[in-house]
Amino acid sequence: MGLSEYWEYSLWGAKINGRADGRQNIPGKTQTEHSAYERQLAMKANKEIRFIAEEWEKEDRKLKGNYVSALKKFIDAKEKAKKEKDEAKNALIKYGNLIDQINNTTDSHHLDKWPYLIFMLLIGVVEIPLTAKVFEIFGEQKILTYVFALVICLAVPANAHFMGVMIKEKFNPRNVALLVINLISLIGAFAAIAWLRKIFFESKETQELLGVHLDPQSVTFVFFVIQFLIFASATTASYLAHDSNPERSVFKKSRKTGKQDLDEEKREAVEAENEFDAAAQRLSSAEAAREKSFSEYHNRAEGKIEHWKMVMEVYRGANVRDRGDSEILSFSAYPDMTIPSCLNDLDMECGYTVPDASPMPCPLCGESNPFTAVRCKKCGNNLR
Repeated sequence: MGLSEYWEYSLWGAKINGRADGRQNIPGKTQTEHSAYERQLAMKANKEIRFIAEEWEKEDRKLKGNYVSALKKFIDAKEKAKKEKDEAKNALIKYGNLIDQINNTTDSHHLDKWPYLIFMLLIGVVEIPLTAKVFEIFGEQKILTYVFALVICLAVPANAHFMGVMIKEKFNPRNVALLVINLISLIGAFAAIAWLRKIFFESKETQELLGVHLDPQSVTFVFFVIQFLIFASATTASYLAHDSNPERSVFKKSRKTGKQDLDEEKREAVEAENEFDAAAQRLSSAEAAREKSFSEYHNRAEGKIEHWKMVMEVYRGANVRDRGDSEILSFSAYPDMTIPSCLNDLDMECGYTVPDASPMPCPLCGESNPFTAVRCKKCGNNLR
């Protein structure tokens, strides 16, 4: 803007032009058309406003690009979070149904695998000192003595295990026959060991070695009861640790897989929720930056209009004072100074880029609101 132009459209220039036009009764008292100077001011105002609009459109290419990109990621993250949340919910339901199926279709366990194995191992170990000494009656060969004892310490837990399994299973003639054979064999073995123990304790050397005099029959009975008690305990443990349903191992694997799937789905749901929160934050920042810049440009345009209106008022004041008549018809309104639509309403239309993000009209007042708006910017109505 040159110096002469600056002077022409300054407040001082408006005052000089107002006086000059007033002396010539310009504009006419009943004239509806604005004076040439006011039309020039309006043109000047519209030119500057268009320049502001062009600046805004240029800047908004970048701002809107950032907003659309953030909006697309927000929508994708929202859909992913919903999908992962639904999958985690379904995995939880599936896992719960699997647990119910296991509880309803399998026998209840009272003894887990590792406690059972440790218990059976202890029984085998306890059998060694209970039987090793009496086998010394066969001679001085220690190896043979401990071989016999080892056979017994393995046979008793093994026999108890299989009998517990057979008792837990459905009875059939074959199982009954095996139970009878095992029980007879076991009682026979216990009786033989008891007989050997009786002979062992009848020995005068043994009595003198122990320093006490014991009734061999009583000792034999006590040891027989102890060993049978051990066997009964092992059989009970086998019964409690065994599940008669052959599908239990399959169910266990399914439960393990289901738990892994559930944990994985939960982890993915948490990650998707975090991604959604981050996307929402990025969208909020992009939206806030764009709205802030739009507001600044809109205020600049309104400021231009207010400025040129003030220049017109200076012109009109000088005009009226010079002619001494304030009843000028054209002074009742201002020439057309329009803010372009791009500076009046923030363009929220994303078109084919994000088709799901169309502006939401308020059902109460009809105002167009951003896709992410929670309340109407005009009337405050809840949009969600």
